[in-house]
Amino acid sequence: MLELHRARILRCFALVAVLLIGGCATVGPDRCDRFEQVRKTTDYDTRYVYSREDTRRAVRSFAQRQRRTDAAVRWYTLRIDRAQARPCEHLYLIKDLYLQRSSKAVKLEERREFYTAQGQLITTKREDVTSELPKTGYYTASVPLPIPRAAPAGTYRVVTHLIATSAKGRAQTLATTTAEFRVR
Repeated sequence: MLELHRARILRCFALVAVLLIGGCATVGPDRCDRFEQVRKTTDYDTRYVYSREDTRRAVRSFAQRQRRTDAAVRWYTLRIDRAQARPCEHLYLIKDLYLQRSSKAVKLEERREFYTAQGQLITTKREDVTSELPKTGYYTASVPLPIPRAAPAGTYRVVTHLIATSAKGRAQTLATTTAEFRVR
């Protein structure tokens, strides 16, 4: 967890330095233009970080995976770093996951769905996270979520599903979690 925060702080310092240097060399681009430049170099993929200490605690706290299942999720949460944002800003989706898996080949996919307050699906993003979750353990991730210039004010909901697909091609939703935020 500490490594994740250090990496985020270093990225913030690098971003500030780039913006300060770029601001001196140009004639004041507006906030959304700067945001669009930052978006071009931002990694929006989920990068899970394994926690040995949290894994030890989880092993003692949660039931074991049944032998006949290839993967099980005992803890899966999603929260957002703040409740509100403006267009041309990033929010961060913060995920915590305790995954139990066998040594068998299982493909793990995360599907994020974005909805309006009225329940209308805006977009879906699918990610193969198999390599991010190589073994049983407790993982955390912080994923930037860009709020586009054209995002209308209102409440939005993010729903995240973790899906396992066996070597035989059978897909199963292991867990689902949700969080809300507001665009001003």
